[in-house]
Amino acid sequence: MPTPRTITRGKSSLSLPAPREATFNFFPHDPSTTKISVPNTSSWEMNFHWHERAALCETMHFLPGGDMEFYRSLGVYRNSTLSGPFGMKWTNRLGERCTWRLNSHYERPAGSPDLEVFVRSPGNEEMWRNVVSANLDQDLWPQLSSTPLLLRLWMRIVRMIPFIGERLCSWIVGCVLWVQLLLIFQRHNYWVWCGYVSVCQYFHAPGEMAPEWAQQVEWNSARILTIISMRGARLGAPLLGLKDGYPEYS
Repeated sequence: MPTPRTITRGKSSLSLPAPREATFNFFPHDPSTTKISVPNTSSWEMNFHWHERAALCETMHFLPGGDMEFYRSLGVYRNSTLSGPFGMKWTNRLGERCTWRLNSHYERPAGSPDLEVFVRSPGNEEMWRNVVSANLDQDLWPQLSSTPLLLRLWMRIVRMIPFIGERLCSWIVGCVLWVQLLLIFQRHNYWVWCGYVSVCQYFHAPGEMAPEWAQQVEWNSARILTIISMRGARLGAPLLGLKDGYPEYS
């Protein structure tokens, strides 16, 4: 029997399991704000991303106590990293690429405070509700009623392959989840890093910067690869039975 998606709409918080554990708290009176709490043993990190509309650039408020590592970049050689438990507030600039996570430079003692961050931007709650719920439902994809019948049958056959069937199914489900997340991110103009073409390393002398044209090619290649990946996800979505958002989630 086909399986429906899990109804998570209306829940005040959603949590991802270990090892990438994180809790997302939502506020009915303020749908533009999401509080993300990352336990001190978690490997979860914010997607390396940027915005191409100034109105969508988010404000991040890192609460004191959590040992954060915040990386941002405006060019191949224009980047910086801030780390520590001191807390801070930052608003992204247009085109600025950023990510954050627990400080990865050393191990924290047991009982260290969680990293707690308030993220504010339009459409914030809807996006994160769909992202977290899609992660939690990823293993349901081979049985979902929205998954085409032929794919459901094919996944059953793959699962029966001796020795590698389960691992192969897990890999396929992981790939489908990535397509699903790209769809959700694209709907909210949240551009995630999908790789780049390394150019500068071949056009600079030791201790010197690469020429401006090489920097521009490398910097812009990340945007082009992201656009290709996200547009490709949208083209392939109907074949996988995927959408860019679900009423069961938000």
